[in-house]
Amino acid sequence: MIAESSDRTVAIEVTDGRVIDVEIDRVTYNLPDDKLCDVIAEVMQALIDDILRPRHDMDTMIADYQQATAEAMERLGAMFADRDRTLSRMREITDEFVAHSRRIDDRTNNR
Repeated sequence: MIAESSDRTVAIEVTDGRVIDVEIDRVTYNLPDDKLCDVIAEVMQALIDDILRPRHDMDTMIADYQQATAEAMERLGAMFADRDRTLSRMREITDEFVAHSRRIDDRTNNR
């Protein structure tokens, strides 16, 4: 494919997604054509590369999201399981302390 500016002072040739050639009418732009050609070629190549860059399809994005969600839920489940075990153990310790205190209180009152 060859693209030309409307006044035909710039022509860019692209083949298979690569900038092959850039031609510029030096007189019109009053610049060394090789430097300007290099800049135009770099900019065009960056633009083409961005356009042709593969994007994630929806199925891949959904699968990634589901995996991240499952991992987060697994971590949350582990945190809640630890919390429940800790609370259960705290209840046991509190119950043991209350029972022990009552035994001491009973002994003191029975004297």
